[in-house]
Amino acid sequence: MRKHHWSAALLVGLALTACADTAAKERALSPGSSAAVEARLPEGTYRTSPVGRDRIEAVLEEGGFDAKEIAGVTGRMSSQDRVVFTVKAQSGRWTQFQSFNGGPDELGWSGTYRVIDVGTVAATDACGTVTYTYRLSGTQLRLKMTEDTCEGMAGDSRTGELMAQTIFFHSAPFEKVS
Repeated sequence: MRKHHWSAALLVGLALTACADTAAKERALSPGSSAAVEARLPEGTYRTSPVGRDRIEAVLEEGGFDAKEIAGVTGRMSSQDRVVFTVKAQSGRWTQFQSFNGGPDELGWSGTYRVIDVGTVAATDACGTVTYTYRLSGTQLRLKMTEDTCEGMAGDSRTGELMAQTIFFHSAPFEKVS
């Protein structure tokens, strides 16, 4: 489901595909959104500005990952490479995309979401639930992962999952584009 050129080590190879048969299991999940809840986190498409290697390395370092782990992710990136992250929250679906070096959006993850309260949102697929705190200021959305319950991941896969979440959601604020 997740495919990229240099990004394989960045997001895809970070064990985000560790949950087998995600698409079939995802269909069994029901969207968890209501009109009252959506008002707290407006539906729409949110996108970051382009993020480069230096920023990704800094975010991973701030996240407590060691130099070897960081190099494993960013080693294939040149200093000119840029990635834009996108989150689409619509009709109870949470979909993440990434676009590399101005290319088209590529699907990274898809599942359901529900807003737990003002400031907390949970996104779920067959692997488990990731909970984020969020802050919306005008059209700018900041997300921070607080819990990841993806089951069946251990060792390098678990580290990869946490690194991918850190990169995607902590590298830059998201701006509402639609």
